[in-house]
Amino acid sequence: MLKDLVKNKRVALVGPSPHILGKKQGSYIDSFDIVIRVNEFGIPSSLYEDYGSRTDIIFVALHENSNSIFKEMIKKNDLSTLKLVLCIHHEYNLQPNSERDRSLSVFKYYKDLNLDIKFEHLGNEQFFERCKKFDCLPSTGSSVIYELVKSEVGELYVTGMSFYTTKFQYNEEKSKIWKNYGPKNQNILRASGHDTKKEVHFLRTYSKKNSNIKLNGDKVFKRIISSRINWYYPIKAFFIHYINLDYFKNSLKLLLRWLKIPKYQKNAKKRY
Repeated sequence: MLKDLVKNKRVALVGPSPHILGKKQGSYIDSFDIVIRVNEFGIPSSLYEDYGSRTDIIFVALHENSNSIFKEMIKKNDLSTLKLVLCIHHEYNLQPNSERDRSLSVFKYYKDLNLDIKFEHLGNEQFFERCKKFDCLPSTGSSVIYELVKSEVGELYVTGMSFYTTKFQYNEEKSKIWKNYGPKNQNILRASGHDTKKEVHFLRTYSKKNSNIKLNGDKVFKRIISSRINWYYPIKAFFIHYINLDYFKNSLKLLLRWLKIPKYQKNAKKRY
């Protein structure tokens, strides 16, 4: 059904990164035939000016920690234009080359959301094929770009995806929901749980091989994926992850533990 909805259409893929706050591209986003969001059931009205108001398709990662967050979004946001919800990961949230940590079926997680919107799972075979192509477990956002290009969109505009080169992963509104309804150990500061370097490398190559597809994006997307020379991502990622106070604090703690400073040895034992 995805291909039926997006083939030859102008599609906007909108992520939750805070770097598009204040850019006022909401009207431009809403001008596309199809507006797709990643792990967001709609968008708060306070963000319409920057992130657009429509949500036609949603790609989600469904697991034990997601539903409390999604239910809160569903309560607050307008989903009147929503046509399709898709899960792009393994049906039981398995990792590539691993049978460990099977979750419930994503169909059960979706049923728990109590939405009268068509739901599709793209299939385990496609999941493993995608992981093989990326040479890692790709994030939902990167996976969606791959699948949309494969579905022969007429034009794809990508915005709100920083590939973790911003201090915070999400805009302020989504960060609040994650803090209040997400798992207590959820990290929304800088780091990702994915091999973003491999994702960027694959998408740069993939976009060049599919130059017949009109692939465009905001300034950050262009610098990371569309530029001739891959300089922006490694430099920005290095500074955002390593040249910051949090990194120096953590490095200092590790050093103090290595030196067997009693206070920090005690704290280390409490954690494990």
